[in-house]
Amino acid sequence: MRLAFRESDRQSVEDLAKVPVMLPDGSRTELGAVADFVVAPSDREIQRVNRLTTVTVNANLAKGTTMEDARKRVEPIMAAYSLPAGYAWKFGRGLDENDKAVQTMTQNILLASC
Repeated sequence: MRLAFRESDRQSVEDLAKVPVMLPDGSRTELGAVADFVVAPSDREIQRVNRLTTVTVNANLAKGTTMEDARKRVEPIMAAYSLPAGYAWKFGRGLDENDKAVQTMTQNILLASC
């Protein structure tokens, strides 16, 4: 994950490392215990999707977790999180493409069983 902040919003890496996170077993730890931090200059680039300024967050699924499992866990969390006016979130292409693949496989199975 890459984070970029305005100068006025920046805190120290040590502060970021202290952010609490929940582990799959329900225990709590600090972000610094499960993440490495690299501070580096980046390109001055604005990402857009469908002409909208966009931030993309990527994640790797834990072993044995399906895309649908991830969707079911993320949706209620994001629904409960209030974003500022003018901001929205949605699942990206990875989940969309997975949905299409499942739909195609289902149709093929139905056609093959006829």
